[in-house]
Amino acid sequence: THASQWRVTSDFTDSASPVASNWEETDGPAGFGVLGTSMTESAGIFTFPTEGYWFINWIPRGRGNSSAGSRMYGEIHTTANAGSGDTYTSATMGETWLTGTSDYSTTYMDYIMDVTSTTTHKLKFMLQMGHSSNTFKGSSDQHYNHVSFIRLGDT
Repeated sequence: THASQWRVTSDFTDSASPVASNWEETDGPAGFGVLGTSMTESAGIFTFPTEGYWFINWIPRGRGNSSAGSRMYGEIHTTANAGSGDTYTSATMGETWLTGTSDYSTTYMDYIMDVTSTTTHKLKFMLQMGHSSNTFKGSSDQHYNHVSFIRLGDT
């Protein structure tokens, strides 16, 4: 009953927790659509529009900018007590190796979250770069770094 995709619109270097810069809900190319009510985002914190079981799929993309290879890993962090200490826990992690000075690589993470309250159940994304000059890829036209939210059903 709900499906929404988001992406980071511009490149940035170094690690981020949460990834808080330049998120936008995907608005194209032709044929793209949103089903139901969209997720909302503020300062990297995502809020669900309704309760239920949600499938979250995050695919970050990075590029090595160092002559030495290094790793890139991302995590989906969730909480069931937003506003009461905001304790987030790593729900899943994906990792890849960036080699050379211009290689791009992606990793993949997914998670099914039982959202019983849209007020307290939230999530954010973390990205860790092994070298501070590595680039996290973004674009307002392509899904270089994107996340999909799909509501599977009632809790």
